[in-house]
Formats: sequence, C-alpha cells, structure tokens
Amino acid sequence: MKSAHLQSLATFIESINLFLLIPKSKIMEMTTKCQAMKYPSNTIILKQGVQSSAFYMIRSGKIKVIRMIPFRFHPILKEKIRNDCSDPSQEEIMKGQYQNEFLEIDELSNLH
Repeated sequence: MKSAHLQSLATFIESINLFLLIPKSKIMEMTTKCQAMKYPSNTIILKQGVQSSAFYMIRSGKIKVIRMIPFRFHPILKEKIRNDCSDPSQEEIMKGQYQNEFLEIDELSNLH
C-alpha cells in the first residue's frame, strides 16, 4: 500500500514542470520525505514575511494568495497614488503617507 502511495506521489511530482529534469530516482527519494496534508477551507497556511521550513505543492483544490501592499497616499488629496510601488521610508510611514491593503496576487497585475 505504501509503495502505491509513493508511486502516485511520484507521478504527481513528475507532472510538475519544475521537476521535469529531475531523475526518477531523485523523485522517488523526494516522495519518502513528503507529507500529505489536508486543510479545511479558509485555513492560513503561510503568512507573508514568515520563513517556512517546508515546500508546498497543491495536489487538488484551490488556494488564494494574498499579499499586503503599502500604497502611498497623496498628502493633500488623501487618495491612493496608483502605480507607485516604491518602498516607504520610515519618515513617510510615521507621517501616515502610506496605507496597507491586502490584495490577491491576480489583482497585483493591475498595479503596474
């Protein structure tokens, strides 16, 4: 039973473009170090800025990737300045010239 599970996992890994050039023997070795996990809906798996000791592959289901983005605000109009993705200085943060928003990764393509 275990070997059927490992073979299924190896077939899945081989289907991922990132691993196309990896020899089958190394992929089989990788499968012995993999741990299958199931997460309920709306579970936070990783947080931005926190270093992970794991590598995640999504075998089935959907994920949503959200990133916190600081937006510069016009000091007089108090409106978000579009297409300004520069990093804020400590002084600008203290003056409240930036405001953080959480955006899905597919929304980020509209910023530039």
